[in-house]
Amino acid sequence: MEPSGSTISSSSNHTLHSTGGVCQWKVSDKAKLCRFLCYGSEGDVYTAREEGRVSMEHAGALLSMLQEGRGAEVVEEIKRLSQEGRAVTLDPSLFALALCSQQSELKTRQAAFKALKEVCRDPAHLLSFIQQKKELREGMKTEADTHVLAYSEGVLVPCSISADMTLAQATFELVKIPGGSTDCTLPISWATESGKAVDVFIILTNNPQSGANSKLVMCGLTSIGHAIADTEDRGLVSICGFDHGAFSVIRNLAQELI
Repeated sequence: MEPSGSTISSSSNHTLHSTGGVCQWKVSDKAKLCRFLCYGSEGDVYTAREEGRVSMEHAGALLSMLQEGRGAEVVEEIKRLSQEGRAVTLDPSLFALALCSQQSELKTRQAAFKALKEVCRDPAHLLSFIQQKKELREGMKTEADTHVLAYSEGVLVPCSISADMTLAQATFELVKIPGGSTDCTLPISWATESGKAVDVFIILTNNPQSGANSKLVMCGLTSIGHAIADTEDRGLVSICGFDHGAFSVIRNLAQELI
């Protein structure tokens, strides 16, 4: 006789648990990924004839698997659902493939590009993949290896804000962190000590005080002048204040267009 709370049976994507006589399926990240690839959402609701835009906010399991180094596994699922004709629309698969093709892990990138000939069965699919890749790059969303840290009393501390938060939610998280002076060398020291290969450091501050092969963007939220960025160094740029145009400046610097 099975005790309450025991596992009764399992499959590759689900685990069946029995609690007080009620059986519940625990949905794994892989199962959520399959939902996303099938109909564009990892939730348990599919709305017929609804053609919503594929976005990062619906791809939490996809991002989790990429963060865990399971990119090759993701690509295999993309190929499987595409080849078996299980997807309602191919857009989520093309989105996921574009995201995989931009990961820092070489194995994942190579797997994504090799899968193109199996997933993109006509020119329209390939064009869609290119457009998804372009939008991901221009939006600077996500990358799975982005780190957000905050200055607090002379040191760097983890900051839990994310791209899917509202301004009010992000502000609430930020005000919980004690303030302090800004030492612009701390992010570089943190990356060096942590063994992180960083493309761009972006520092937002209203208190610039002090200043690799990485680029540095110094955003002074109050325009009081800067003494950090060397105008002769192409990898450094200062931004005074902040508006929508600042995103274009940061993106262009990261892509070495300016």
